[in-house]
Amino acid sequence: MTYTYAVLDVPEIVYATVRALLVSAGYEHAFHRGRDGEVLDMHGIALRLGETSKRSVPWTPEQVDALNRWQSCGWVHPFTCGSCGGLAQLHATVRGWICPYCDYTQEWAHEVMFGPLPPSPLTAQDTVTTLPRDP
Repeated sequence: MTYTYAVLDVPEIVYATVRALLVSAGYEHAFHRGRDGEVLDMHGIALRLGETSKRSVPWTPEQVDALNRWQSCGWVHPFTCGSCGGLAQLHATVRGWICPYCDYTQEWAHEVMFGPLPPSPLTAQDTVTTLPRDP
């Protein structure tokens, strides 16, 4: 028997985290050994965002720079205005997010946004690979 996958190479920390969660939930059957090592078959498995921590204002100038990098990177969904129908992209300041078109403000951001940007999926090497099933 063979399996056909769309294989997406992810950072080791991502793979290890997803693997640990699936093993703890009893999904050992989702792992297959192939020519190039272990493969996680996510067929029928969906991911959703778990609880995230938030950081409130005030923010330092360095934190503001990090937030605005996230807003403008192009591969994560930016924070948008809650009053302008979600069309206006917010801009980070030391006092919080501001809308450039109205008086909407927001005083929190996800903790992860203060660190480095996630890898761009636009450079990921997606391949379709057929792997033989282990006997």
